[in-house]
Amino acid sequence: MTESTGINYKERQIIVHGSPWAAIWLMAWPLLLNHFIISLASSYDLYIAGTIGPVAQASIGIAGQFWYFLVLLTVALSAGTGALVSRYFGAKNINRAVEASRQSIFFAICFGISSSLIGLLCCKYIFILVGASKEVCEAGAKYLSIDVFTQIPFTLIWVINSILRAKGNARAPMIAWAIMLIAILFFDNIFCIYPLKLGINGIALSWIISGFIGLVFELYIVYQSSFKESLNLSKNFKFKKTKLWFRRILNIGLPACIQDLAWVLTNFYLIKLLAMTSNPDASQASWTIGLRIEEVAGGMPIYALGMAVATIVGQNLGAGKLKRAKKFGFQVAMVGFIYNTFIGFILFNFASPIAHLMTHDPNVHELTVDYLRINGPIQPMIAIWLILYGAMQGAGYTAIPMWTTIFVISILRLPICYCLITYNHLETSGVFLGVAITAFIMGIVSIFQFNFNKWQDQKV
Repeated sequence: MTESTGINYKERQIIVHGSPWAAIWLMAWPLLLNHFIISLASSYDLYIAGTIGPVAQASIGIAGQFWYFLVLLTVALSAGTGALVSRYFGAKNINRAVEASRQSIFFAICFGISSSLIGLLCCKYIFILVGASKEVCEAGAKYLSIDVFTQIPFTLIWVINSILRAKGNARAPMIAWAIMLIAILFFDNIFCIYPLKLGINGIALSWIISGFIGLVFELYIVYQSSFKESLNLSKNFKFKKTKLWFRRILNIGLPACIQDLAWVLTNFYLIKLLAMTSNPDASQASWTIGLRIEEVAGGMPIYALGMAVATIVGQNLGAGKLKRAKKFGFQVAMVGFIYNTFIGFILFNFASPIAHLMTHDPNVHELTVDYLRINGPIQPMIAIWLILYGAMQGAGYTAIPMWTTIFVISILRLPICYCLITYNHLETSGVFLGVAITAFIMGIVSIFQFNFNKWQDQKV
């Protein structure tokens, strides 16, 4: 029997049968607020680091890229989980949805512990690999040796959030992050400013404690829901069955993982290119600040819309509504395009005062202004790219987007940036310009892929 009694399908009814704008609103506003909260927490860390100096900001920026590198398998896991759970829930197959969730939570525990141990072994060498200065290497290695243990709670949070979103509950992850934000702000001040004054190491401790607080809350939410049985990891455990689920999840999620891996490795190489400039510390710090501002203002809200449309598309495909799923993709992309047009205008015209909020170092300020003015105008195309790829990911269609991302973001972006920084002598601005050019290309390509490829027919 696929449909269990007593299951609340209220959100599904809105997503599958209700007004398109009601469905978008149901999923989008909690996710928008959720990502704003995440951005605020990350930005406050950067502000705390800014009171210490450019070395601290560069250390956090590089460590952040490595942290995301460690969580890539979790990204794959959450992408596969979201596609499967939303498809099953859309079809009212609650038993399969719960089983997919149980397996994903088990894998998340394994991945969180493993990535923490791997990160601990590598943290001394990652800063040397990207060509960071001696000061950044020393400060960053100490910070990262603590920060890697945030992988344990946040890997589970990432996957549980994917489960909750897939069934149409975007509010619980938002509340969890609000709780964690309060904890992060509190502990950042206690550990970094007064009374302990631990420097950037205090930021890492703050996130570890806050992560476990958020995890306890989310486990409680799952325990009180129709997905309670997904927490019973030992129920009917068979290695062969778990192996099959792992393969199913990664068949969908691994291309998304490789896609993000290409992006992270490219960023590492870009950081190495910035180390070749006349002022490497200022260049790397401005990259960190500019990228964070872009994420806060335009990126995070667009990621939220991409996650929202993934759930909407997945549930509609599960219910057999293919045309409705495609219509949703273009509607949400248009919302993102309009929003990021406004954000791009703000970043371009108010680059200097925005940069001044994040740094008082004149060299870092000047380069951050360059970043914002170069990347501001292409924000609308970034919105289209991320949202349409989110829609295809919700359908479980991830292989073609993976190869496209690898080609444009890695194979094409890197030589463009290298040529601009060396042969055209544009220094730091050359890297920023190369990033903008290739992001625009991704926007154009995503429109053609979404409109003409048969992603609606993807089997999960």
